[in-house]
Amino acid sequence: MKGGKQLKRKASAWSKAVRIELVKREWTLKTLATKLNLSHEYVIALINERVYSDQGRKAISDLLDIPLDITDEALST
Repeated sequence: MKGGKQLKRKASAWSKAVRIELVKREWTLKTLATKLNLSHEYVIALINERVYSDQGRKAISDLLDIPLDITDEALST
């Protein structure tokens, strides 16, 4: 729909933490996807929360050492 308004959702603390950790490690999303043996598109959808998969989120969290229940407050410390 050209010119239509899109609803913007606030990124979750988990999504922010993943992106922060990728920057710290100097990894691209493609690097993360390769390490997880998942498609680049699927990893992006998981991080942007367009797709929800407990198994996918856990795999990312385990690899990056990020708690699944991280809060915004934890990010600011």
